[in-house]
Order: sequence, then structure tokens, then C-alpha cells
Amino acid sequence: MSRKLKVAAIQMDVAPAPVPVRLERAYGLVREAAGQGAELVVLPEVFNTGYAYTNANYENAERFEDGTTVQWMKHTAAELNIHLAGNLLLWDEEGQDIYNTLLLFAPDGRMWRYIKNYPWSWERGYFVPVKNRPQTLVAHTDLGDIGFLICWDIAHAHLWKQYAGKVDLMVISSCPPDVFKAKLRLPSVELGPEDMGSTIQSMHDEAHNLFGKTIEQQCAWLGVPAVSAICNGTFNTPIPKGKGTFLVYVLSSLKLAKYLGEANDLEMTCQMYSACKVMGAGGEVLAAANSRGDEAVITEISLPEQKPHPAARQPKPVVRKTSYLLANFWFPLLTRSLYAGKIKELKRAAPGKTLDV
Repeated sequence: MSRKLKVAAIQMDVAPAPVPVRLERAYGLVREAAGQGAELVVLPEVFNTGYAYTNANYENAERFEDGTTVQWMKHTAAELNIHLAGNLLLWDEEGQDIYNTLLLFAPDGRMWRYIKNYPWSWERGYFVPVKNRPQTLVAHTDLGDIGFLICWDIAHAHLWKQYAGKVDLMVISSCPPDVFKAKLRLPSVELGPEDMGSTIQSMHDEAHNLFGKTIEQQCAWLGVPAVSAICNGTFNTPIPKGKGTFLVYVLSSLKLAKYLGEANDLEMTCQMYSACKVMGAGGEVLAAANSRGDEAVITEISLPEQKPHPAARQPKPVVRKTSYLLANFWFPLLTRSLYAGKIKELKRAAPGKTLDV
């Protein structure tokens, strides 16, 4: 026997916009989903701001006690009588560090908080990973027991393993740029994937490996359905620590070395990987976004009466070793000093003062 639950994965355009504007757009999508009977609605990563590697990330980080987005989520869940999940940048309670945080609010005000374990690549310049060892969270809700992951966390099998036999469904919030198909802009030239050399070109399908194959593979192994909300659209951003970043492309194609002197002004354009979807317990896609813009993907899932336990050995994520090297080591190594410097500036600023960072 199984029980039915109507859920919604929300897709929003990635382009940054003021928080009130994005919350208004999000409200329309959430209200649409609730109006069609969704009891659980999941918003994508940094849904309240959009996504880019700029100093606006520091300015938009909220405090839990009085944050605009936090209060909006709490009130919206109560108003629409739903469980509402969404991701944003939050200061910790001591006001010392910024974390990428997924919140789930119940209609009665109960709240659960999951922190992104692994900042992806340049993200380490804007928030920190979980302190001490990697952590997972099971939310014991009226809908069932829910597990959480955020974007690049999906690539780490040990996080999935911690949920085995403990959850009824997974909630996943992401914002994945398809970077190995990106165009790079320098002051004198624009470079496409065809210019990047064999190593970068060989990774052209890496976003699909992670947000297509891996997420479906791991959900099937757990034996539970999942709601995966993702930002979509065209991603435009400057790249922090551009020279260190561009060195990766030079190593893939030595002919690019002549542009290294310009790389501090490096910018990137690519599409977000389109994978806003709801999956069944076998990893099959039950419903998916079919547009490039804002959309609510609404469908019904089946939850087993008893929590499934994986019957087979856990498969390895379909992710190349080079991705782990770049995303977990090289790019975070480059950008962590950027984060440390900006946080010092913020801490020196007087309370309530607007800091020009």
C-alpha cells in the first residue's frame, strides 16, 4: 500500500533581480501550485535573488530572525496551508559567517534548516561549507520524513547514503550553470566551447551526468520519490579570481595562454541546466518543466507505507574526477580569500549601515 501526496517543483529564471520582485514572482507560482492542491512546494536555490558571482551576494544575505525572505516563506506557508521549501543565503546566529541554507516551513510555523555541505567552485567566495563533518537532515513532518540536498551536494554519495532507510522522499534545490558549454568573454575576444581544448570539451555532458543521471540513479537506489527545483534561463556573470580560473582553460589548450594577462576581467555566459522535475521512487521522471521561464511543475507522488531500505550496493555518482578536483579544491582554493576579505569588511561596518563592497 502507498499514500498519495501532491507536490510542486518551482522553476524560476536565474537572472538576478531585487528581492521584492523575485518574491512577488515566486508567490504567484507557489499560489498556483497550492491552488492545484500541492501540499509540498519546493523553490530553487537562491530563488529570492537569482544567481551570479557578484558582491550582491553579501548584501543579500539575510538574518534568520528578521530576514525578508525568511518571513515571507513562513507567512506564505501559513497563508496557503502548505509545506514550503526554499533556499537562500543566511548569516549564522552569531553573525560570523554566511551559509547557503535550505529552509522548510510547515503551515503551523515549524521550521527545518539544511545547510549546503559543499559550495561549488566559485561559490566558496560567497559562503562557507558546513563546519566539522558533512551533515544531513531528516525533517519529521506531517507529510512524511523528508531528506534534503542542495545542488553540488548531489555529487557526494556519502550524503545520499546517510538518508538510506530514513526518509519517505527527498527535496532538492539547485541552480546549476552548464559551465562546460559556456562562452568566456575577455576584453579582446569571446571564446566558445570549441576553443577550450580536449579536457574541457570532454566534459560537455557533466551537468547532465549530475542533474540527469546521478539524481535519478541515487533516488532509485534510495527507493523514494524526489522533488527537484532548479533555476533556468541564461546565466551571465563575472568570474572571481579570473586569472586562476583561466589557467584551467590554458592547461586544457595551451594556445589560450596568450589571453592569460586579460583574465582578471573574465566573464561567463551559459545556459542553466534544465532539470526542474519530480521523480518517482524508481528514479523515473513523473513531470518536468517544459518551458525556459518561470513554471510550476505539479504532480502526484506515491509514498510507501514503510520506509524502503536499499537492496543493492550504492552506485557511484556519474561524475568525473576532474569535476571534483575543480569544484571541491581548485576554485574554492582561489576564492576563499575573497570571502574572508569581504566578511572582514562587513564585520567592521556599523550595524544598519549600507556597506559598499
